[in-house]
Amino acid sequence: MAPYSFHNRDISWLYFNYRVLQEAGDESIPLFERIKFLAIYSNNLEEFYRVRVSYYRGLLRDLPPTDEKIKAVDPAGVIQQINSLVSEHQEEFSRMFFDVIIPALKDEGIVLVSKSDILSLEQKEFIYKTYMHEVLTSIQPVLLVKKKVKPFLKTGHVYLALRLFTKIGTEKRFKKGSRPLYGLVKLPTDHGVSRFIGTAQTQWESLRYSARRSYYDAH
Repeated sequence: MAPYSFHNRDISWLYFNYRVLQEAGDESIPLFERIKFLAIYSNNLEEFYRVRVSYYRGLLRDLPPTDEKIKAVDPAGVIQQINSLVSEHQEEFSRMFFDVIIPALKDEGIVLVSKSDILSLEQKEFIYKTYMHEVLTSIQPVLLVKKKVKPFLKTGHVYLALRLFTKIGTEKRFKKGSRPLYGLVKLPTDHGVSRFIGTAQTQWESLRYSARRSYYDAH
C-alpha cells in the first residue's frame, strides 16, 4: 500500500484564505462587499503570521537543530513555503486593489488621495489643519536605541518606521559621516482617529478620502 500523503495544515489554510481573496475579484459581487473581502483576507493573514508563523519561529529559536521535532516539522522549510506563497498572493492583492478596486471606486465618485497627487491650496490647507488639530497631539515618535530602548508594540495597532534627520533650513540633511536616527510612531486609531478622512467639499468634483499615513509622510 502506498504511504499516505499529508499536506501541512498551514499551507492548506493559505489556499483557503486565497479563496477569500478571489471573491474580491468577482465582478458580480457589489463593490463594497469586494472591499470587505480584501479586508477579511488581510486580517486573516495578519493573525496567521502573528500566531502560526510565530510558532515556527519559536521552534527555531528554542530548539536545537538536532531535536526530533525540528526534523519532523522542518519549521525553516515551512516558513520558506509560507513566504513564497504569500508573496504570490500579495502580488495579486496589489494588482486587484490598485488596478481594479481603485478605478471602480473612482467610477462611483470616490477618490483615494495620496501625497503624490496634485492638490489645490484649499485641499492642502484642509489636510494641514486636520493633521495639526486631530493627529499631531496624539502621536509620539519613539527612538530606537540599541541595547537601551525596547519599545512595546501593541497587538492590533499600526506603526510606521521612521528615519529621522536633523533638519537644516528646508532640507533634510545630516552631517557627513553620521547616521540617521530610527524610530517608531503608532497611528492613533485607538484615540478616535480614523485611518481615512473624507475631504468632500461642494466645489470639489468628487468625494475624496485621504489616508492618514499621507499626513505623517507630508508633515
